[in-house]
Amino acid sequence: MKTSLPTLILSLLLLPLHIMGQNQTGYVKTKGRLGTGGKVIAGKRLAGASVVLKGGNAVVSGANGTFSLKVPSRQFYLQNVKKNGYVLTDPEVLKKQYAYSTNPLVIVLEDTQEQLKERTNIEMKIRRLLRREVQKREEEIAALKAENKLTEEQYGEALKKLYAEQDKNGALVKDMVERYSQIDYDQVDDFYRQFSDYLLNGELVKAASLLDTRGDVHLKIANLQHMDEVIDKEERLLAERRATLGKSKSLRQKELEDIAQLCYSKYELFKTQIPKDSAAYYIELRASIDTTNVRWQLDAGAFLRDYMAQYDESMAYYQRALRQAKQQEESQDVNIISCYHNIAVVYYAQGKYTQALECYEKLLPFTISAYGRNHIDVAMCYNQMGTVYEASRNDLEALECHQKSLAILSDLYGEDHPNVGTCYNNIGLVLHNNGFDEKALGYFQKALSIWQTFYGENTNDVATAYNNLGLVYSGVRNYTKALENYHKSLVIRKSIYDEKHPLVALNYSNMGYVYDRLGNYEKALECLQKSLAIRLLKLGASHPDVATSYNNLAGVYISQKQYAKALEYLLPCISILRANYGEKYPNVGICYQNIGYVYRNLGDNSQALNYFQKALNSFRMLYGDDSEKVKRIEQIMDEIRGK
Repeated sequence: MKTSLPTLILSLLLLPLHIMGQNQTGYVKTKGRLGTGGKVIAGKRLAGASVVLKGGNAVVSGANGTFSLKVPSRQFYLQNVKKNGYVLTDPEVLKKQYAYSTNPLVIVLEDTQEQLKERTNIEMKIRRLLRREVQKREEEIAALKAENKLTEEQYGEALKKLYAEQDKNGALVKDMVERYSQIDYDQVDDFYRQFSDYLLNGELVKAASLLDTRGDVHLKIANLQHMDEVIDKEERLLAERRATLGKSKSLRQKELEDIAQLCYSKYELFKTQIPKDSAAYYIELRASIDTTNVRWQLDAGAFLRDYMAQYDESMAYYQRALRQAKQQEESQDVNIISCYHNIAVVYYAQGKYTQALECYEKLLPFTISAYGRNHIDVAMCYNQMGTVYEASRNDLEALECHQKSLAILSDLYGEDHPNVGTCYNNIGLVLHNNGFDEKALGYFQKALSIWQTFYGENTNDVATAYNNLGLVYSGVRNYTKALENYHKSLVIRKSIYDEKHPLVALNYSNMGYVYDRLGNYEKALECLQKSLAIRLLKLGASHPDVATSYNNLAGVYISQKQYAKALEYLLPCISILRANYGEKYPNVGICYQNIGYVYRNLGDNSQALNYFQKALNSFRMLYGDDSEKVKRIEQIMDEIRGK
């Protein structure tokens, strides 16, 4: 089983994600009515009502009268609300400007027959009330005349004035009918519901007494005026405090920016040194002084990921950045996209390829929607998806993604752009994994030439190209050339990172494999043990690269015929591979096969047959019954049974 290689991951150009608006929820209902004794007859929810937004969006209320209407901005208007046999209780709702809210929007409709019936009933009550008031006033005027407190002429004038006022009651009746027929008593508090009942039923004394319980209105007005004076005074003081606060905030912001720049400058200073602990301290310190600053969290996460290989800590910064980006309305969606991209890169580094691929598969449609297919962001998304596919050995999908990326980038920038070099590198890896080393060599050499031209020698891109050339030379058994290229890669990476970085571990792993092929077992074990120690420290015991280290160490012990020692590494290797990939994965079958060989050499034919059978099952799932791998395992098993 050859060592796997994390391919080069480039930072993507970021793209805006279009905001599609919010969903305003609500429900449609009939209005609550006044029943006997002022009790409320609750309204009912209405299904099948059409709610139309000004501008075209429309929904139909569901079984419980509920709806969810997509509104393009925080302010909106309703164009119409319809349901056969019903009308809006208050037509003014179509003229009102609404503001988006998490509270439900309540729309009240009324059956046309019920509306007519209620309006007639309300008008009858109001007219009856007014007639009683006129009659009462007539009796009062007559009593004054009987007591000779009014002359005949005054008596006539008083009645004339009373009847003139009565003639004006038509407008009053109309206004009161409109008002009281539109009230939804489901949304009125108990006090004013009881007042309405008393008034409409002519119980004016009770209505007046109820109002008196709220206190003298003149005292309330005086209290309100006093409150206005207090508020005016507070506003003046607040304006003064705001001016002072504004200056303090401005000074504080200036100091914050100065501290942030100081931290960043120290970070840049220590970034060039090894170890890079001081650089990590200052980039994290900057992130800590303003945890709402999305970019600062992303910068800290990127350094911890790329230079320190502290993936859990890096993920914590990215998750915090994502939370902040989602909470900040003024935050551009570019920040949210950046967070998801970086989270996917950490998943990839941790060997969590399924989660990484899910991130990219969600982001790719947004990228295409924003810019069309022929854009660098689309190309880079294809590139990273291909990288994940390659790591999980889905080579056809990986090759397809890298070729799509290459086509876009070549069209945009020509053949000599560094991102084109990335495509060449990644296509070369897929070819190498499938045994096409001669073709892979050409792609790796193109990538190396492009990167050297753009970046010079001392960059991780160039180190990656040297490492990949080493893979090819190792594949064709030119071990001298392989070691030469691995060593170049190791020197560059040690100058960029420190000794305990996964990419340094990768170089040690590949060099150990070559030393094993050359029969220099002492040097092979030295390199492979260094690689394992780094991977356990940085990646954890369940990472696929740790399985690679176990497998390669086992290979050295097999070369020395130390089969019991080899088994100590192969058994945890197969556990990691199965936990990460399941049975249908090429390296799982290879590991089963290697364990079978070890048990056969230890003389334990029963266990050997057990693991060869597992390898056989795995290869059959992957390659079919007629493949050479399957036939070879069957032949070995027949030989063991023959003995």
